[in-house]
Amino acid sequence: MTSILRLLGSNSKYFKVISSIVLIYGYYLVNFGYGLVLLIIGFTYYAYITEMDKIAAGDEYFKGDNIFFRYGKRKRAYVFPIHVKEDWTIEASQRFADGLIQQFIENLNNLITDTPMGGKHVVSVVGVFDQNRPKAGRGFLKSSFKGANGAMITNFLTYQMVGKMVALHHETYSLGISQWYDRLFFFVSSPVTIVTWIYQWFTNVYSIRGQISSNVENSFELYDLDSFYSVSVEVVSATFKSYLIKHDLLTEGLAMTINNFGNFNQVSNYGGNNFSTFNQ
Repeated sequence: MTSILRLLGSNSKYFKVISSIVLIYGYYLVNFGYGLVLLIIGFTYYAYITEMDKIAAGDEYFKGDNIFFRYGKRKRAYVFPIHVKEDWTIEASQRFADGLIQQFIENLNNLITDTPMGGKHVVSVVGVFDQNRPKAGRGFLKSSFKGANGAMITNFLTYQMVGKMVALHHETYSLGISQWYDRLFFFVSSPVTIVTWIYQWFTNVYSIRGQISSNVENSFELYDLDSFYSVSVEVVSATFKSYLIKHDLLTEGLAMTINNFGNFNQVSNYGGNNFSTFNQ
């Protein structure tokens, strides 16, 4: 009985395929108007592709506290306080921080490359803007890996000036796999559900990709995600330490913080029966 309920659960493949067929037949029976149905489904597909393009290349816009909502759940966040030299000016501290970000870019590109493990790795600097305060944009370094099956893990790095001090932020987000039946069900059901999400989508507070992402139910994909995350943490840790040593800024306390960050190179399990780090 439990197995049958699992097969027919609202997130299962069978439920979504059967429901899609029922909806299509229902549109026919009630004479809903196939022209309007196809128009809404076409718009939903366009909205989905537009969002995927934004994830791949564009700047990010958000409202409230949902920064990076298109990239899934936030799995981990670290802040590193950097005590700069007493005689540095604010400008000198900022040059130091800019140089650190540039070093991260070079090492992530050089050591992880563009197509690790048959997936795609993108390193870029993106602008992130609060729609309620459009002039309050900030730059973030994005290192994003998309596995061969479509799951994605993204690391964001940025810094803030606190007087002459520097606070380096590192955050990790992950998205599950978007299966063909997840997309089918979302598109086919959109003539019924579009009123519940279209306004939120236009105002940048709703993610179609995030809505249709399911668990990472592929063992090889899980290995790849875990491998990328552990390696990316190692690259960031080693680069950070080396840059601090070069500038004679590696204190005992900061070294311990970096070691803790580097040693904890997996993200906690977020659901599902698999013990992988990246199940949603």
